[in-house]
Amino acid sequence: MNIYVSGAASASASRLPAGRGDVEDQKDLTFGVVHTLKDQIALIGEIAAFDGFGGTTDSASCLTLGGAHSQGAHSYAAPFTRRDVSGAPVDHLIGLGLDYTFENDITLSSGYAYAKEAGVGSHNLGLSVIIPFGG
Repeated sequence: MNIYVSGAASASASRLPAGRGDVEDQKDLTFGVVHTLKDQIALIGEIAAFDGFGGTTDSASCLTLGGAHSQGAHSYAAPFTRRDVSGAPVDHLIGLGLDYTFENDITLSSGYAYAKEAGVGSHNLGLSVIIPFGG
């Protein structure tokens, strides 16, 4: 179930039935907002709450805040996420992204993320090329 209000807010609820080896169904609620300033800067926020996280008896919550800026063929993004799973250390993720779209609509995307999960930090780099097919 998804609800969109003026294209700026969303809410969803879902239930993922327990699979083999799981002890519980995963149930979640998610709320998100996007606010655009001057057609170039987008501010985002999302909060999610889980019961039966990953098919376990754990509960979890996630908070994501971020921003994005587009100017011509360039797009920049900077998200931050905090994840709290019951009985585990709080996880954090911060990312930086840069996209460039060529005149033929092929997009080159790059990103860096620092994640601290279960108390262990890691650095991640990503690169992708998006090639559109069709008309």
